Amino acid sequence: MIYTLNSNLGAAQAASIYGTKAEPIHEVFLNYAGGAITNAAESSYNYAQNVAGDASRLYAGVHIARIGNRNWEELDYVNNINLICWGEHTSNQLYSHTTGSTDAQWQTNYQTMQENFFSVVMVIQLSCLTGDADEASYGDPAVVPWYSKVDA
Repeated sequence: MIYTLNSNLGAAQAASIYGTKAEPIHEVFLNYAGGAITNAAESSYNYAQNVAGDASRLYAGVHIARIGNRNWEELDYVNNINLICWGEHTSNQLYSHTTGSTDAQWQTNYQTMQENFFSVVMVIQLSCLTGDADEASYGDPAVVPWYSKVDA
């Protein structure tokens, strides 16, 4: 996989780093702007699908150290693009912000945080996400009745 400095895929770099369906070169991770999903996700996906013939190797990036508004609405326009949730270079944000008074409770909380991020997030289209890296809050149970908060 190539992690680009570019936040879009177009003719200038596609021939050398992305290729075509018949002759793929690499998977491409589009950079993000200020941590948010690129505004060029839709045009990049369309370029990969329509010109290169395959968008399955294209990934939009998002920085999850702060969960707030990361331009999640871009996924409304291109809901088939792959998404890479980037944390920090030296740590996993979900791991770093898990708590528990016993090893078993910590492991349960870590599993719950992963499940909330990777499933609840997509179901509620990220509209309930709040907080920052020091307050890993992933929604309001009143808004999503079947959601349960991680035990502290």
